[in-house]
Amino acid sequence: MELSDFDDLRQDSPRLAVWLTRPACGPANALLPFIEQTFSQDGWRFVEVDLNDSPEVGGQLLVFATPTLLLFVDGQEKQRLSRIFTRDAVVQARERLS
Repeated sequence: MELSDFDDLRQDSPRLAVWLTRPACGPANALLPFIEQTFSQDGWRFVEVDLNDSPEVGGQLLVFATPTLLLFVDGQEKQRLSRIFTRDAVVQARERLS
C-alpha cells in the first residue's frame, strides 16, 4: 500500500482499524481472524498493512513493533495497541470508540 493510498483511506473512513504486521509475525497471524471479526461490525472498516511491502506507511505512523493495531476515528488516531495486548483490550477499545 502506498502512503498516499493510506492517507486517502484514512480520510475517507469514519472508523478505520489498521492491522500492521509482517508475514513472519506469529502472534499477528494468530490474532488476524479475531481482529477481522471484531472490526467487521459497527461501521468499522478494516485494513491489513504488510510492513515488508509498505515500510513508508509504518514509518509515517511510527510503528516499530508488530503486531500493531491502530484505530482511527474521522482520520485521527484514537487508540494504539502494540506488541503485547489482550483480546479484551481490543474489544474494549472498539466499544469505547464505536
